[in-house]
Amino acid sequence: MKFYSTKVKSIRHLRALSKKLGKMVENGSFYQLGKEKQIELKNRLANLYRETRAVFSSARLRRILASSAVLLGLAFSVQAQSFAAPVTFTSGLVQDGVPVYHFADIDGDGDQDAFMSVYGDSTRVLRYQENTGSATVAAFGDATSNLFGVAISANTLPTTVDFADVDMDGDLDLFIGTYNMDTGSAPILGWENTGTGMAPVFSLSPATNPFNFQPSEEFSEIAFADLDGDGDPDVLMNDYQETNDFEQFKYQKNLGVMPTFPVFEDPIVNAFGLSNTNVETFVMSFDDIDNDGDQDLIIAGNEGLYGAGNSAFNYYENTGTSTAPAFAASVANPFDLEVPANADILIPDLVDIDGDGDVDIIATVYSEDTEISAVYFWENLGDVSSAKDITAVSQLSVYPTIADQVINWEAQSVETIGNSSLRIVDVHGRLMNSETLDINTGLNKGEVQVADLTTGMYILHIADERGNTLANHRFFVK
Repeated sequence: MKFYSTKVKSIRHLRALSKKLGKMVENGSFYQLGKEKQIELKNRLANLYRETRAVFSSARLRRILASSAVLLGLAFSVQAQSFAAPVTFTSGLVQDGVPVYHFADIDGDGDQDAFMSVYGDSTRVLRYQENTGSATVAAFGDATSNLFGVAISANTLPTTVDFADVDMDGDLDLFIGTYNMDTGSAPILGWENTGTGMAPVFSLSPATNPFNFQPSEEFSEIAFADLDGDGDPDVLMNDYQETNDFEQFKYQKNLGVMPTFPVFEDPIVNAFGLSNTNVETFVMSFDDIDNDGDQDLIIAGNEGLYGAGNSAFNYYENTGTSTAPAFAASVANPFDLEVPANADILIPDLVDIDGDGDVDIIATVYSEDTEISAVYFWENLGDVSSAKDITAVSQLSVYPTIADQVINWEAQSVETIGNSSLRIVDVHGRLMNSETLDINTGLNKGEVQVADLTTGMYILHIADERGNTLANHRFFVK
């Protein structure tokens, strides 16, 4: 009884704080606060939600939090997720060999293109497939080894592929991990994008372990994410040791651009509470899986402790904040995730491949019994609180996603919604621009001037007159 009364007190505090923050967002006073005060208020709201969600229904909590939906849509949304059963992905992705996929909008047209290192019988190569469909209906063209001028030596064995704008010039730079058990040397290779966000060029010779990167020997993998919310990409690598049963994590913080050259701190093993006791060797992928405004992590790989044919997605929830990460212990196959039978190797990537605003999973599944791999798709269904279900607006796209003057936007709606707002918010939640608009049934489109914004990542945010989140989409200003 005492436990329940304590939770009732917490939900009263949650209601009062949500109402207060909702009013502050509506009148703009929240965005006039200093960054530290904004983070303090967001964290208080997040902590109150965590205290009450085990006792009170999600529907009740959503009603309480509705008044601060604009803020929460960017900082602490309470949208629980669930995933559909896996289906074979039939949009043209290659199924040959064992592909390790990574998705990125390399040509700035608003959809996700596919990059992969492919494990064959005796070779490992890099390939690229352009998304010739759209942000909502992907369709991939023929695979090519011509990755915009990328050249690797014949003895380079790629593992994972990732992109990050490390020099903050508005285009995506390329990085790969490598593998070599014979020499004991597996560097991270990096290519500067000397083209643009819409016409990439990677013709320079690759840099070996640039920016103080310190990969593991023999087997290296790499993943970028802005874990500390300061606007630049940090890096997480695998920490492979022959004496360990399971790979661990190696984190290097990006100290910033000085003025165009990033510097990364020395590595920390298992930062932010990360630890792995399940997967012998893994592939990492970051995104905001639970829609609470910070970067979560999912890993998978070979079977590890689970036994042959029973690999799993291992999910690390970021229970900290977007500026101070802290990861909970891993959970196997959360959000109703199912794994196909005989999945001895599971290689995931998180990507919103259908353009509905939530994070889906595409993964390669390999069976040692059949020696056959297949690419599967897990659609993120969300629950009734997800943007996909609570709003009539969907299919928001922004192009180019890397711009210096103007961005264009398009959004589909199944109904007319008057007195809406179109806002630009930076990565710290500060309101940079706002204008009113009417959302009409069907296709809505417009343009926004971004020439006055400084270089960095922003979020284009559409909300109704009550502040309820309708849609949002990231873009970059170069």
